[in-house]
Amino acid sequence: MRTLGRDAEALRHELADQQATAGVLYLLGAAALSGGEHGRAITHIQKSLAINRELGDSWGACICLTFLGIIALELGDPERAEALYGESLRLLQGLGNQTGISYGLRGMACAGSLRGDAARAARLWGPPKP
Repeated sequence: MRTLGRDAEALRHELADQQATAGVLYLLGAAALSGGEHGRAITHIQKSLAINRELGDSWGACICLTFLGIIALELGDPERAEALYGESLRLLQGLGNQTGISYGLRGMACAGSLRGDAARAARLWGPPKP
């Protein structure tokens, strides 16, 4: 895993395309998280988020914010998760991406549940589908 990270980091420095750099950083974050390295995952995803914001890439920013929300939930920080999912939801509404909005609301529901607010979690999750 560490070799993959070093190789990908070296590749990132060689890339001139900022969009590709953001993508590599996102993948590094995902790889770090799969290895249980939450801190490294956060660092890489935050760098990717910064690039996406700089480029005005709302979709890329949404993906990063959602991923950071997942990490916050894993670390037991529902308030941080709600802030991240909330920002992602605002961007997704502007994009009109209904699928992304659905995922964001489910993330907010998980954060509510983690905080012990079952009623809010149930409202956000929605009624069961037949």
